[in-house]
Amino acid sequence: MAEGLEAAHNRPVWLVESLSRDAASGRAVMCSSTWSRPDSVRIIVELDGPVIP
Repeated sequence: MAEGLEAAHNRPVWLVESLSRDAASGRAVMCSSTWSRPDSVRIIVELDGPVIP
């Protein structure tokens, strides 16, 4: 992964996985998975309503 992200082999990389659910039904509507360099990412998380495990 480090080579594809142009990061040194001893540098950490992140695996970011996300899942979005429909508020009314709770059904999954979108999921994603990506590898990222922590020095090139800004993550903002916003939650609205109760969290469904």
